[in-house]
Amino acid sequence: MDKNQLKEFMNAIGAVAETTLIFYRSIIKAGGTQEEATRLTQALISATIFGSKTDQENGGGNK
Repeated sequence: MDKNQLKEFMNAIGAVAETTLIFYRSIIKAGGTQEEATRLTQALISATIFGSKTDQENGGGNK
C-alpha cells in the first residue's frame, strides 16, 4: 500500500465514522434508546463493510 492509497483508506474510515456518528445521534434524537442506537449502528457498519445478505445472495456485495 503506497502513501496515496493509505491516505484514501484513512479518508474512507473517517467518512464512515462521521456517517455512523450522525446515524447514532439521529436515532437517539428520534427517541431510540442507547442500546437500540448501538445495535443499529453496528448493523450499519457491518453492512457498509461486508454488504447485506441480500446483496450476497444476488451476487453483489463488496468485492
